[in-house]
Amino acid sequence: MIKISIIGGGITGLTTALIMQKYGFNPMVYEQASQLNEVGAGIWLQPNAIKVMKWLGIKEEFVKQGKELGRVEITDAQFVPFKKMKENILHDEEGNKTIAIHRARLQTILYNEAKKYSTIKLGQKFESYSVDGERIQLRFDNSTDDCNILLAADGIDSAVRDQMFPESRLRSSNQVCWRGVSEFQLPEYLLGRGREAWHQNLRLGVSQIADNEVY
Repeated sequence: MIKISIIGGGITGLTTALIMQKYGFNPMVYEQASQLNEVGAGIWLQPNAIKVMKWLGIKEEFVKQGKELGRVEITDAQFVPFKKMKENILHDEEGNKTIAIHRARLQTILYNEAKKYSTIKLGQKFESYSVDGERIQLRFDNSTDDCNILLAADGIDSAVRDQMFPESRLRSSNQVCWRGVSEFQLPEYLLGRGREAWHQNLRLGVSQIADNEVY
């Protein structure tokens, strides 16, 4: 039996585990955090992503815990819209709409579904791997394991990538982004909308992600 290991229990790692489950595999997921913490801010899942979640059978949970966006606009500094996103970007022919949700809730939904069939080990900080024939030996800070296939989903500072491609380098985009969530009730005319204001190399985006939460 092929043994598959995924390094990283974030959105990418957990979604990959769920997709592999659909094809009859039960991968092992390793996450360095000792518990799932409420980190990050909001995220928009566009129709293509929602189509995947529907295929995985968990779309309704996203709709329940997030907010569907019926309109997305780019505005000037006075919040006057000058560009509206095309309808086919916000929802597809199957009726899947863009959903705004807190990243922590997204991760929790994926985690609760993935752990039904896959083993998810928390508190496992990946250190290195080595190849021995058809087996890949994995070394963590407090344990070891092996597998046949190793998948890296351990983020921008990926330890797997650093070993696999030691010459790779991160490149700065020369942009800084602050993200946050506020307990706040948007006025009615902004409910179900996403807005991004542009002004002289600055951008400010806002959308509802729960009844009393704004991203």
